[in-house]
Amino acid sequence: LSNAPSNVTPLRSRRFGLRLAGLAIAACLLLVFALPVLRVQLNASHATSIAEIREVLLEDGTRVTLAARSAIAVSFGAGARNVILLEGAAYFEVVPDSARAFTVRAGDIATTVTGTAFDVAMTDRTVSVAVASGSVRVSRRDSPASPLADLRAQQGVVVDRASGTVVETALQPDAVAAWRKGRLIVENALLTDVVAALDRSHPGSIAVASVGLRGKRVTGVYDLGDPAGALKVLSAPYGGVVREFTPYLLVLSAD
Repeated sequence: LSNAPSNVTPLRSRRFGLRLAGLAIAACLLLVFALPVLRVQLNASHATSIAEIREVLLEDGTRVTLAARSAIAVSFGAGARNVILLEGAAYFEVVPDSARAFTVRAGDIATTVTGTAFDVAMTDRTVSVAVASGSVRVSRRDSPASPLADLRAQQGVVVDRASGTVVETALQPDAVAAWRKGRLIVENALLTDVVAALDRSHPGSIAVASVGLRGKRVTGVYDLGDPAGALKVLSAPYGGVVREFTPYLLVLSAD
């Protein structure tokens, strides 16, 4: 009995140490996930939250419609109008100004115009540009004199950010920034890019667990208001199954 207190104290110390270690791990994980979000928010001039679509008016009269979970940083000067797409997607209706080109940068890809309407979207893998009216020039930020594509109305381009591969596409008029009306219209799009777009309207995370599904391509019209339903529709031809582990985690896998 006289030895009991000396045994209890180390046991309590070990438990306390384990709790501290668990809290430290949780704090580290929180920082890993929160820091990118905080960095975007700190640098953004305008941003939207999950499932929010908002229109903002820039100082030159240009209208920008931000997709869900998207952000831009705006920098206007005497000789240039520059916007950085920090995440997500945005639709621009640019007021013409021959003295000041309007440039949208997404990663290393720059889209330059003087006056037109177009959509720019960015995922971890790609940058895509779709033109509703007028024309745009798409180039790498460090090589503006060597355009990747010159696009006109109902034309689009998808640039692979890692490989630099450029794929041009023809678009239906209602397909450009269809997310403004709650729809996602895609043609021969990589499944993971479509999932990334749906993820911006989902209050948690969507994971593609099956490697075989990630390389699949899909065509269709999907409801951004029902990400789980959209996942089921787009993955059905490939035997995909959507599992909801919590209201905040959807996992897409092969059956």
